[in-house]
Amino acid sequence: MLITMAAIPVIVGLSGLATGEVFKLGPAADLVMGRSRECQISFQRFRAWLALSEIERRLRDHFNSAVSRKHLRLLTQGSVLTAENLSSTGTIIDNLALEGQRSYDLVKGPVLVRLGSAEERFRIELMEEAEVDRRIAALPAIDPHRIPGVPNPAEDPTPMGNPTLPPVSRPGNGPHW
Repeated sequence: MLITMAAIPVIVGLSGLATGEVFKLGPAADLVMGRSRECQISFQRFRAWLALSEIERRLRDHFNSAVSRKHLRLLTQGSVLTAENLSSTGTIIDNLALEGQRSYDLVKGPVLVRLGSAEERFRIELMEEAEVDRRIAALPAIDPHRIPGVPNPAEDPTPMGNPTLPPVSRPGNGPHW
């Protein structure tokens, strides 16, 4: 792909629940990826995650534990991406463990990212802004007010800290989650 001055850093989801997701970083970003809804890029805001039933989300909780609440900090300055690992479960970039922080010039090519041992993979690359906008516009809309069980992001964003299913009473044992 020919990169011009209108190209900006973007994240493209390649696998798992992130497949097809597109996030515009822009030339001057400072954001965090992780499973917390407090993160600008949150695993719990992916369209595929939001489409799961509450039971399916709970069954996937053990997969999500591979990703820390605040896992990876990303900063962009023009075409330069600086990635900082914030997690004890680690971050892999281009098949190498990220220790601390490291910078990548995206003009030299995209970088492949995996958080912990999660199945979700991402590509961070430069893309023409018009193409980014076209891809984002093609994504299905998310209306969190119409999706039952999606808590207010201002509340505790972790599944166990903010359970969305009511307790289930079992005879003789009281309520259980």
